[in-house]
Amino acid sequence: MYNLIFSASVILILAILLFAGLKQDKNGEKAIILQRFNNIRGFFALEIIIGHVIRYDKSILYPLGKFMIISVAFFFFVSAFGLSYSFRTKDNYLKGFIKKKCCYLMLLIVVAYCLNVFISLFVPVNTGYYAGIQSIIPLLFSKTNWYLWALLFFYFLFYIIFRFTQKHRWLYFFLIVSVLTALLFKAGWPEGWYASSFAFPFGLFYEEYYEKCNDFLYSKKGYGLTLLLVCLGLSSQLLDTNSLVGMVYLRNIMCIAGLLILIYVLHIFEINNRGMRMLTKYSTELYLFQFIYLRISEATPWDYKLRMIFVITLTAVTAFFMYRVINKARACMHT
Repeated sequence: MYNLIFSASVILILAILLFAGLKQDKNGEKAIILQRFNNIRGFFALEIIIGHVIRYDKSILYPLGKFMIISVAFFFFVSAFGLSYSFRTKDNYLKGFIKKKCCYLMLLIVVAYCLNVFISLFVPVNTGYYAGIQSIIPLLFSKTNWYLWALLFFYFLFYIIFRFTQKHRWLYFFLIVSVLTALLFKAGWPEGWYASSFAFPFGLFYEEYYEKCNDFLYSKKGYGLTLLLVCLGLSSQLLDTNSLVGMVYLRNIMCIAGLLILIYVLHIFEINNRGMRMLTKYSTELYLFQFIYLRISEATPWDYKLRMIFVITLTAVTAFFMYRVINKARACMHT
């Protein structure tokens, strides 16, 4: 009974975040749609935290663990959408790109790992982040969350392709990513590295062909394609984990189908309320600092309710304080 009440409360909170202040406002302007995507980053950061806690527990919240793959794809898509839009609208956008974007990501990686090591020194749990001074550099690369390394690679690839090619940029990006993801799967890398990565080139494609994409999506063929992609994506759950088609291509199709549905929604509705704005402000830090607390919680005998409260609370507190630290460090980098 307590599990049901707790799970229902979590669902209610997520629903309030989505629907409080929901306003119907049909708009097709690219800048506004990009802003609407950015406005809900906090919601997807929170969903990922909840999904990480719940993914192995057979409760009514279990689907949120499966939905994480689309939440991660959301961040890849929004990053690519924003980068491509900035490239198209700002003069000399690639000037200083490596310093502004890639070095900032490296800053996040180093800060997150250092904090994880610091916390590891004071908890009676083997978090895997520290095993002596000699382990710091190897563990920095092996234990830092894969998403940051993948995003860093995408940023470098974005710079190279957009700096040295003039046409079919999204296609070059997609071809490279599709080959690399297949290789990573064959090499036995974790699912995160390949299951949602196509969302980044899809974000580049959508931004470049924004008007044509929308015209197609709001046609009968567009609705039919979206439905087909949903069915294909869901079919990935029927294949085992040894299937390249299921684990790489169909799961990426599922992510793109989810993003298409979100595109439809955000062209009609604006999702914006105080809770959503607060979460979005700290969305980077919420994603970044959850993992040390997840590892600590997994070493306890607690059920998912206590673990979720523990992880969300400490992640939120850490995000609040580290937000200022990271932004001061970022400002110093720029000056």
